[in-house]
This record gives sequence, C-alpha cells and structure tokens, in this order.
Amino acid sequence: MLSGPRRIFSCAVDKATLLINESAPAIQSEKLYELMALYSLSLKRLKLIEKACPFEVAESLLKVPFLDHQKLSDESEISTWCELLELAIGVSPENQLSITVVEQSLEISTDVESGDSETVFLPQIQILIKGSRMQFLLDKNFFSGNGYLSLESAINEFHDLLEDSALVERNEKQLKDLAHFSDAYYWLMEEAKKGVNIQRYKGLGEMNADQLQETTMDPAARRMLKINIEDAVGADRIFNTLMGDQVEPRREFIDRNALSVANLDV
Repeated sequence: MLSGPRRIFSCAVDKATLLINESAPAIQSEKLYELMALYSLSLKRLKLIEKACPFEVAESLLKVPFLDHQKLSDESEISTWCELLELAIGVSPENQLSITVVEQSLEISTDVESGDSETVFLPQIQILIKGSRMQFLLDKNFFSGNGYLSLESAINEFHDLLEDSALVERNEKQLKDLAHFSDAYYWLMEEAKKGVNIQRYKGLGEMNADQLQETTMDPAARRMLKINIEDAVGADRIFNTLMGDQVEPRREFIDRNALSVANLDV
C-alpha cells in the first residue's frame, strides 16, 4: 500500500499525459510520477530557505536557470537572470515587484593589510506579500549554501522543460498554455484530490480500528523496518536531545540539521 503523498501522485498520473510541445513524445506513467515527486520534494526544500527568500519568490527559482555563485562577478549574467526571475514571478499591482542588481565588494583574504577583495552583483528584490512590503538581498552565501545547491537538479529539470504549446491531459480533461511545470503539477494534484478525503494522524492511537487494519496491521500491505542500534550511548543522547525537557538543545539540533533533510513530511 502506498503512503499518502505517493498515493496522491499515483492517482494524479493515472491516465494523465504531459506534452511538452505538439510533436514531442508524451510524458506519462513512471516518468510523470518522478517529475511530480521531484517537484513536491523541491517545494519542501524551498520551505527550508524561507528566512532568506520568501516562498512566494522562492518557487520561481525553479522556473529560471540555475545560478552558479561563481558567476556573481558577471554583471551582465546577473542582470539577465534577474530579468528572467522577474518574468517568472510576474509583476502586478498586487505585488509591486521590483528586482534590481546591487554591487557589493567582498573581502577574499584574511590578511587585513593585503586588502584583497572581489566585486559581486546580487539580486535585490522588493515585493508586496500579503500587504507587507519586503526587501531582501540574495547574497553569495545564499547561492553557495546547501539550501539553493540542493535545488540544482530540480532547476535544471524544470526551468525549460515546457514549450509554448505544452499541455496536460487527465481523464479526457485538458489544461493548455502551460507556462511552467508548476501549472501541470497543481492542476494534476487538484484533479487527483477530487472526491478523496485525506486524513493525517500524529500517532496510531488517533486511528480507528479499521484504519489501523488497512494501513498498519494488514500483513499484505504493511511495511516493517528493522533497526539496529550500533551506538547505544549516541542513540540515547539524540533521543534525550529531541524528546527531553530542554528546549534549547532541540532547537540547536534542528537549526544545525535543517538543510540536510532529505525526506521531510510537513
């Protein structure tokens, strides 16, 4: 039996076809499932960098080419990238979006007397989100950090995947004029959820007997994992950090490991 997200993805791609243009082979079944799962994982990773880049902007990073932090010294390259990001987000009276290129000088030597530095050009974004005006800079640390780097494969997959005549079909229904894969993703997810009741539980004790039987107790459907503890002291320390009464060690653990999470369920 498939878990919640996997079941929805399987339902979403069932009898579904993605055409990136009028003449290209259709994308369906396993390949379409993989694209849906990759986009979903990317959305979760974008949530982890919200402090540096609000989600309303961050999702559009999947719609423009990957920006190598080593190219930040090329003003022309950054200007072009900013123009593409502005188009991907879309300027409107509601968001009052503005993206400009800011020049910044960075020290590249620990020797104060040498004074070696490099000049980089960075995107500065102003946008109105839910009535609040925000201004933030995507600096070199952002583009060289684990959060953005973890999106590289997804960005390379999605940013130019679709062409002008792209469309998606499912159960004899169509969505045409797709601008980005996100249009197909959200449409398929909404179509898959129609008539489906999704429930989430914090623990098995919240489930009814028939739900337990269907999802957890049925030998034909359940999955069991064997856990071997090789370092009992280390395991006990982690358990006490995450489940103990002290809040600060738990917060520090989460802050330290947040960007390395591979499988996040939110």
